[in-house]
Amino acid sequence: MKCAIYTRVSTDIQAEKEFSSCEAQEEKIRAFIKSQNNCRVFKVYSGPGFTGVNLNRPALQELLEDIKQGKIDIVLVSYSSVLKRDYGMVVSHHLGIRQ
Repeated sequence: MKCAIYTRVSTDIQAEKEFSSCEAQEEKIRAFIKSQNNCRVFKVYSGPGFTGVNLNRPALQELLEDIKQGKIDIVLVSYSSVLKRDYGMVVSHHLGIRQ
């Protein structure tokens, strides 16, 4: 299974904290992937310094495009708000549904 890793922090302060940085998030997700038999990392998408209410994040847009192209089977995040504060909007945006 092709897994994408998506990491994000909103502020420079969060990016510098050892436990919440994009690097720390990636490390946690990679540890999980290692515990799975059928997962391999396709790509890491990282969005440091972008708020979760903004869908116009370069890494998120690249991730959504790769999903549309069938390059990814699953997206892994360290916690759900990394993707978006309103999760339904991400799914709706990806599927082209207007709310």
